[in-house]
This record gives sequence, structure tokens and C-alpha cells, in this order.
Amino acid sequence: MKKLVVAITLLIATWKGFAQNVEDIVRISKTDAIGSTRVLGAGGAWGAVGADLSSTSINPAGLGFYRRNELLGSMAVTANYADATFLGSLRNDSRTNFNIPNIGAVFSYVNQERGKDAKTGWISASFAVGMNRLADFQQNTYYSGVSKNNSFGDYTAIQANGKDTNNLNDIQNLAWRTYLINNTPNKSDSFDSWFGRNNDKNYSVNQAKSTQLRGNMNEWYFGLGSNISNFLYLGASVVLNTTNMTINSTFTEDVKSKSISTNPYTSNVFNSSVNTTGSGIGGRFGIIISPIDYFRFGLSYQTPIRVNLIDIYSFSNTTEFSTKSLSASTGDINSTYQIITPGKLTLSGVIMIPQHGFISADYEMIDYRDGQIKSTEFQNYFDPINASARQNLTQANNLRIGGEYRWDNYRFRAGYNLYNSPYADDHKSIKQQSISAGLGMLWGNGYFIDAACIRSWGTVYNSPYDVKQSSQIDLTKYTFMLSGGIRF
Repeated sequence: MKKLVVAITLLIATWKGFAQNVEDIVRISKTDAIGSTRVLGAGGAWGAVGADLSSTSINPAGLGFYRRNELLGSMAVTANYADATFLGSLRNDSRTNFNIPNIGAVFSYVNQERGKDAKTGWISASFAVGMNRLADFQQNTYYSGVSKNNSFGDYTAIQANGKDTNNLNDIQNLAWRTYLINNTPNKSDSFDSWFGRNNDKNYSVNQAKSTQLRGNMNEWYFGLGSNISNFLYLGASVVLNTTNMTINSTFTEDVKSKSISTNPYTSNVFNSSVNTTGSGIGGRFGIIISPIDYFRFGLSYQTPIRVNLIDIYSFSNTTEFSTKSLSASTGDINSTYQIITPGKLTLSGVIMIPQHGFISADYEMIDYRDGQIKSTEFQNYFDPINASARQNLTQANNLRIGGEYRWDNYRFRAGYNLYNSPYADDHKSIKQQSISAGLGMLWGNGYFIDAACIRSWGTVYNSPYDVKQSSQIDLTKYTFMLSGGIRF
């Protein structure tokens, strides 16, 4: 399996007052498999199946299959595990949380002719309103190890070289203010770490990084679907995407050994906090054709979404010496910008087995090179980032397959999905996979309940400050979902 390589470094800000980069385009544009418990139990492959509220977020033409009203609510528990290997050391961390993955309602109208449902022409229409969770940001990671002759101060000094002290970015400025780095004697635009200043070329430092990722992306929708002659199904939806995400990280460095005993440097702690909130409106259009009772195929398109975002971020640094301690912080810094997510095209097909179930597949295409960061005030800063996105990102082709078997009032489901890399470079390859299983039950006059379990996995590489020195983090997530509702 190719590895997910994401350069989430401590050097989040590459210029004074900014924290955005190519990874933000990917993070806001990339979603998990979405849907109700029934849909996710079948791997999320629902583009041509229809008759589920999740159709609004996959292919709204699926709403045209409804003949009754429906109310639906879901809840989920997710357990996230991270096994991190850094400089030969293995560390584990985990995070468990409860969430509401979706909730909504659909209302249908069936055209009647002489007291019976129409057979040709316009047959029915349905509209739906509700919410689906697009992504769940709940992860704790921790790694540590011993680094030889490579310190945070060394790296920061190299990055600061060539600038005078008035042009250092936020992180370099904090390092300079706390004496983690200092000017080379008689040179205003050259900097040294304490190891460099003492010409210490044989030292080691204990390094550790802990990160807490919290938040979510949700989609609030209003959708319409229509049935024409039980052959052509058309649909459209308006979606409001909301983002609320916080990343807190702490990187620590403690001197383990040094060859110059007069070097006073003993340790350093760097803290980073970034809170991102925002929203954007887009649209989704779909069509499903059912030429025969045993087969359907569908096509849907999600428009690009301009997401208006606000970052509130801050950094702090504390450097410890043998005789004193120095601390400095940036305070809260606000940054307002927009991310335009790429459009998404989904091709779907389903083989129906009347009275017994179905087998379904969705093929999704999203070209991350079309993603952009925009700002009316600082576009000159973002233009190089957008150029980098066009060069380093690519089109991702995603696959979802699944099925459902019906026996009496019971439903048995299983599925698999594969979300490929948005990165053109194989060394930044993302491959997120999951398998799922589900069970449904109907009873009474329209009551239903569904349960599902999903296992997702992938691998990331995280660099504390220098991409040449990365940790491998194997991520595994278990999701347990339960939905209930009524059709009337």
C-alpha cells in the first residue's frame, strides 16, 4: 500500500502572519465516505440505488425513488488509533468520541390518476432537508526519539539565514527572541544555533511531538428529486458546508549529550494552536436512468464550493538554559481567506435483484489541481501556493463497492471503498481504505433500524520540523453507527 505522506510540520507559517498551504486545500476538499448507517454499511456505494436521505449528498436523483415520507436520525462512536515510529522508537495514542453523522427528513408527493399512481409522465417528486457529516477530525498522535546532530535550533537558523531580524517569520522570530537562535557575530542576516555557535558536531537530543486534532466538516442540504415514467430520475440539491477544526501541537527537545560542555542550551518547547472555522455554498446535480428492472446507472456532479475561512492561530516558544529560561509568544493572529474546492464527478451503477437485494459501485473523480486559495488582500502570497497545488496535486479516482441482501424483514450489507491520493508525487501518496458490514431490520408500519461497523486504515508521515526526519504513523479508525427512523 502506498503511504500517506503529509508534511504537517511545526513550521506552519512560511511568512509573517500566514498559516495556509497546499495541505489546507486537500484537507478542506477531501471527504470521507458519507451517508446513513444503511449506506455506509454497504461501503457508501449508493449513487444509483436511491431511496435514502444520503442520496442528497451522493446523487440527488435518488430522491426520486421515494414514494413515502421519512424521518431519519443516526449516532456514531469512533475509536481512532495511532501507532507512531520515530527514529526507531514506537509510541501509541488513541481517541474515542461520540457524534451525530446525519439527520434529516424527506417528504414525497405521488401523482395520482383516477386514484392510482401514474405509470407514465411525471410520477412523483420528493424534497429532503438535513445534515451529513463529511469528515470527522478526531485524532491524538504522539511520537518521540533520539536525534543525532539535528536540532530544532539548527533547522530554524538555516531557514532564517539571509533575512534581517525585521523580516523573520513568526516562528523564526520566536526562536530569536528566546535565544534559541542568535545572530552570527558581526552579521545581521546570518544566524546560529547554540550547537552551531559552539561548533558542536557530536550531540544528541531527545525529541517528541504530541498533536490533538479536533473538529468536523458538515454538509447541510436541501434537495429535490423527481421520477419520470419510472425510467428517468432527476435531482438537484443546494449544500452548505461548514468547517470547525482545531490543531494543537507541542514539540519538545531535551539535550541528551553534547561534546562542548560549556554550551548552556538544555531544552526547548514549541507550542502551536490553529483554529479554523468557515462555511461555503455549492450545488449538486444528478441523473439516474433505469432502462430495465435489473439495472440502473447514474451520473452526478458537485460544483466547486468557495469556503470562506477564518484562522485564529498562535505560537509560543520556551528555551531553557543552564542558568535561565526565556519565553515568548505571538498572541492570537487572525487570517481570513477562501478555499475553492474542486468539482466532483461520480459515475454509478447497480444491479438490482428484485426481492433479494443489489450489488452497487460508485466511481468518483476529483481533480485536486483545481483547488485554490483566494484572498482579496493577500493574493500575491497565495499565487505561489496555488501554483504549487497545480504542480504537486493530481486527479484522485475513488472507488466504492457494496451490496445488500434481503431476507424477510432483515437486511445484510457489506462494502469496501478506496480513496486514492490527491498528490502527484508517489512519496506523498494517500491511500485510505475501509471495509464495512451492516445489519438492518424493518417492523411495524414503516419503522426501521440499521447498524454498521466500519474499519478504516492508512499511514501518514509527520515531520516535526525537517521533512528529511519523519515519523511513520499508522492510523486505524473503527466506527460503530446506529440509525433509526420511520416511513409514513
